[in-house]
Amino acid sequence: MSWKAEHKRVYEQRVVDDALARLTTTIRVEDIPFSKDELQTLVKRHRYIAHGAGKKLERLRAYQIHLTTAYGHDMVDKVSSRLTEIMNEIGYEEK
Repeated sequence: MSWKAEHKRVYEQRVVDDALARLTTTIRVEDIPFSKDELQTLVKRHRYIAHGAGKKLERLRAYQIHLTTAYGHDMVDKVSSRLTEIMNEIGYEEK
C-alpha cells in the first residue's frame, strides 16, 4: 500500500472515530442496540456518501433497510439523522 493510500485510510478511520464520539454525546451508547461493527459500518457509509452520491447512497439506503428489519425504523432513523448532521459538521470543518 502506498503512503498516500495508507495516510487516507488512517485519516478516514480518525473521521469515523470522531463521528462516533460526537454521536455518543447526544445519544447514549447503551440506548443504541446496534453492534459495534454495525454502527461502524453505518458511520462509514454515511461518510462515503459525502464523496459522491449514486451507488454509495444506494448502499447506505440498503444498509438502513437491513438494520430497520432488525432494530425498527425509529432507532435507525434517529441514529441516521444524527449521523447526517455530524457528517455535515465534519465536512464543514474540513473545508
